[in-house]
Amino acid sequence: MRKLSKHLFLIVTALTVLFAASSCNKKAVHKVEEDFVGQWKHVESDNERWYLDIGDNSYGSITLYDSTNNFIEMFGENPRRWRIKNKARILYLGMMTHTMLIDQYPTVATEEIVNGLDTIELGETYVILNGDYFQKY
Repeated sequence: MRKLSKHLFLIVTALTVLFAASSCNKKAVHKVEEDFVGQWKHVESDNERWYLDIGDNSYGSITLYDSTNNFIEMFGENPRRWRIKNKARILYLGMMTHTMLIDQYPTVATEEIVNGLDTIELGETYVILNGDYFQKY
């Protein structure tokens, strides 16, 4: 019985250390990748538009609207901080509540890009998250 509790203690301790080590790599976006700070939009479909808001202090939200700009849903109603884990190329809103894979860090378009319903004009800044193009506006 004593041996089992010792093993259980070691397992719990190891898992705690692993969790703490992995969560430490996340940094507030504004401290690491300032180019993410701002407002971003993506047209998902004729009926859905995504807007990301990343403030100067990394607090922000994700808001969804329909094609006539009627509110659908908001993530991050209470102040939540955007964080980034550069090695894994992941962008988080809150404590892993909403995660997005960073396919392309913010960059300036060198030509017009048409991707689905999104059009990025020459000279505009865009980012690709989870395969979706978000334009800075």
